[in-house]
Amino acid sequence: MTETTESPVLNEWLQDVRKASGRLDLDYIAHAYRFSEQAHRQQQRKSGEVYLTHPMAVALELASLRLDTTTVAAGLLHDILEDTEVTEEQLTEEFGPAVTFLVESVTKISGLEFQSREEAQAENFRKMLISTARDLRVILIKLADRLHNMRTLEHLNRRRSERIAQETMDIYVPLAHRFGINRIKTELEDLAFAVLIPDAYGKLTSTLESDKRKKMKALGGVRKSIQREFKEAGIRAEISWRLKSYYSIWNKMQRRDVELDEVYDIMALRILTGENAECYHALGIVHSLFVPITERFKDFIAR
Repeated sequence: MTETTESPVLNEWLQDVRKASGRLDLDYIAHAYRFSEQAHRQQQRKSGEVYLTHPMAVALELASLRLDTTTVAAGLLHDILEDTEVTEEQLTEEFGPAVTFLVESVTKISGLEFQSREEAQAENFRKMLISTARDLRVILIKLADRLHNMRTLEHLNRRRSERIAQETMDIYVPLAHRFGINRIKTELEDLAFAVLIPDAYGKLTSTLESDKRKKMKALGGVRKSIQREFKEAGIRAEISWRLKSYYSIWNKMQRRDVELDEVYDIMALRILTGENAECYHALGIVHSLFVPITERFKDFIAR
């Protein structure tokens, strides 16, 4: 990568991109950054920030998904045909047909408007799947775009925020789930939940956050016990933990008509073994350390 002294912001951002993915052509991405910066130079977001902060966030998210240089560059340029005077011909001349195709496809998706939720679901999936059949990266750029827009909804009026949040829950959350991007799915769900049902979101998060540190400490102790036993048994395993999304917790409470203290999987450990044969061995060790709740136990290994 050729460092530039003309833009400390660019240099710092490129370092973040490099940390997210070390396999990218940073000179090419820096060129896309400067091109996007020039094209959007007179534009601002509702927050008052320069518009470039949005494509920067989108491209960084794509880099964190370990996508290729072309996709990250397209993330920087994804709004350029819709919001500036740059033409497809100019874009192709600067970056080639692959980037232009991705940007043009994202622009077409962004231009879709629906009159009802039912129409949105049916029409969106049809159009999205057509795009997907040609190139999955179009969908990933759009998901990254929607994620950053959801993170900055507080700068829009209530009515528009609710419309965008509902569209996110109906369309983009299922898409993220379909593509197996759980991190984006979970964040989109929780951001939409906060806008659509703010009272329930506020009450739930307040209760969970006050108890979170105690639960994490308890899980840390459980994890150490399991790791110690696995080491003695010669089992190679990766043990991580996760917090169930706020929306998933609330949704389960509604579906089962239960209170928060009756939701048992708010926080959980996930154990990944090196080989399939080690799964039951690991499970046996866990059961020797902790008594299973019979009615709650599900053998996902066998299933």
